[in-house]
Amino acid sequence: MAKDRISERYMTFEDATVEVYGKSSDFVSIMKNLSKTGAMFQAKDSRPIVRKGDFVRITIQLEQLSRTHTLNGQVVWESGSEFGVNFITEQQLFSRMMQKPA
Repeated sequence: MAKDRISERYMTFEDATVEVYGKSSDFVSIMKNLSKTGAMFQAKDSRPIVRKGDFVRITIQLEQLSRTHTLNGQVVWESGSEFGVNFITEQQLFSRMMQKPA
């Protein structure tokens, strides 16, 4: 799997709040690695929270920089409490949400 990756991964340990579009609540996770195209997260709650194909809004508190960064993404894999997200633009988000069956 690692050789198929598009971008180099950087290990991190940042708290992130994840909101799944279409669901009523958000949850806290840890961003474990980051690349230009996506990131891997581990939910602090062990039960499955996201599913492959879900659209998410991720808010990351960058404590050392005193900044907050928000990104949109789509879940590309999930396994237990861990999941991978491919970052997408707001335009891609709306376009894909319109195409996704209910």
